Amino acid sequence: MRAFLGHLRRILAAIIAIAVFSTVIYGAYRVWDRPVRLGDPVFAREVCVLLDSTVSMDPDARGEAGGANFRTAKAMIVERVLPALGPGDRFCAYRIGTNFGEGTHRILNGHLGVVPERLLDGDVAALARGDTLPTLWKMAADSMNGWNDTITAVRVEPTGHSGYLDAFDYIATRIASSRQDGIREFELIVIGDRMQSPVPAPFLPSPPREGEEEAFAGVMVRFVSPFRRDAPGQRSARELNAFWMEYFRTRRALGTTFVPFDGSGLLLPPSRVARPAAAGGGL
Repeated sequence: MRAFLGHLRRILAAIIAIAVFSTVIYGAYRVWDRPVRLGDPVFAREVCVLLDSTVSMDPDARGEAGGANFRTAKAMIVERVLPALGPGDRFCAYRIGTNFGEGTHRILNGHLGVVPERLLDGDVAALARGDTLPTLWKMAADSMNGWNDTITAVRVEPTGHSGYLDAFDYIATRIASSRQDGIREFELIVIGDRMQSPVPAPFLPSPPREGEEEAFAGVMVRFVSPFRRDAPGQRSARELNAFWMEYFRTRRALGTTFVPFDGSGLLLPPSRVARPAAAGGGL
């Protein structure tokens, strides 16, 4: 009898162990199988490009097609800026010229769709299932359809001056509006010779006006400028760099850098949303 009871206890213990193990496995499966909560749709960042379209880019060139520097500058946007964009990005491109206006100097103004906030985290994106990432990237690619041709078609402004300061005033206003939409990451890429015209006298950036002290807070600014030899009567490259560094420093920019015109590689970090091929086995 005792032997029978002992055997029965062992059988019951085994049944209980199997039941507990099955519960744990099922619970883990339910946690893994549960759809990942990806959060609210958001825009991840705003990328703005300013392109100097004045004759000072190629002083010896004639006609609205511009010279080698201007053509290189446009190709730079197509080859080194647009490929870095992805889902969740807002993008705008404007010409720097005379009497800046949002409508008259606009090249492009669009977005590549919102993304669920947690997809900006690569670890979470790796768990995304189904066609989530492929769909977002296809929508982004569709949104950019025709942008290359639009940029390539930009022409030189045959007369007038390089109103960098007017263009920066507009971008500051745009950034303030985008912050109200919840965007916190900004990239500003300025492709041009950096020569503000009319030239300020004295050659110092004016202090921020009231309310402008944080105009470029958190914004990464990159100048990409063609090489030119210092000439009599013109500000040197060192003076131009110092002018713009002080301008953006006093407006709390995250950083101001100067990139060689003949460089290679992307001019800004790539999209934070993982491309489908890089998302791992969760797709």
